[in-house]
Amino acid sequence: MKKISVAFSALMLFALLSVPDPALSHMGEKHGGEMTHHQEHACPHCQAGMEVLHESMRKLNSLGEEIYNSIISGQYGFLAKPAGEIVTISEKLKATKPHIRLSRIGEYRENALLLKEKGENLLNFLESKDFPEIGKAYGDLLAVCVRCHSLFRDFRGKAAGNTRHYEESSFSISDEGHFSVEALIPAEDLRQEKGYVDFVIHDENDEDLTGGIVRAYLWKVHEGEKGEECAVRELGGGRYRVELNRLPATHVGIFLTIRKPAEIRAEDVVDTVVVDVGAVTPSSEK
Repeated sequence: MKKISVAFSALMLFALLSVPDPALSHMGEKHGGEMTHHQEHACPHCQAGMEVLHESMRKLNSLGEEIYNSIISGQYGFLAKPAGEIVTISEKLKATKPHIRLSRIGEYRENALLLKEKGENLLNFLESKDFPEIGKAYGDLLAVCVRCHSLFRDFRGKAAGNTRHYEESSFSISDEGHFSVEALIPAEDLRQEKGYVDFVIHDENDEDLTGGIVRAYLWKVHEGEKGEECAVRELGGGRYRVELNRLPATHVGIFLTIRKPAEIRAEDVVDTVVVDVGAVTPSSEK
């Protein structure tokens, strides 16, 4: 009876992640098709990181199914290998970054550490042959995945109905979902001495944000940290230009704080977003 209850619990939790993964198919379309100018100028390190992320997600899905099948059939001796692989994958995930909510990359990395911890717990219960705890440990693993997906894969927020207005833009939803942001990256390279990126911002009703209070900062992509502030100029029609000076010769992002002034008897709407704008070309290169 214990074996059945453990397996049933695992089945219920596994059902949360066993459906076809729309994010993985979306990622494949976005990164497997014709490259945009933005993708062409992404640094090799970041492109490699995305490949690691996508492959890790596919592998975790496969390992989860393997563990589930072993638990449901009572073949606990087959669990050690996939559980060990999950621990190994969690180490790799710490060096990757999510597609959305880059400003919360610290939580993303904490999730990777938690995945490792839960995988190690599963291995420990396997070693002690504590079968009821094995099922619970597997459930804990899935709970970590569900939390990470809800924050960094499936989140759309209040701006879910917003649409892309420019075919070649890099489209983002702000961290709490109040705004959609399209980055229009110039056709020419971003160079160290000077550059700019335009952002088209729409509110949760998909209307142009006019008269918004927008502040911009350089974002250190690899470190996950905010850098110096950049000048911002409103161009009209919901379009804001971020002037970039003295760019480091590395991969950069832009951290935006967006404020929509309140109407009468209402509070300002404030949100943040980090947009990855690509690699910077050294000034010496022509």
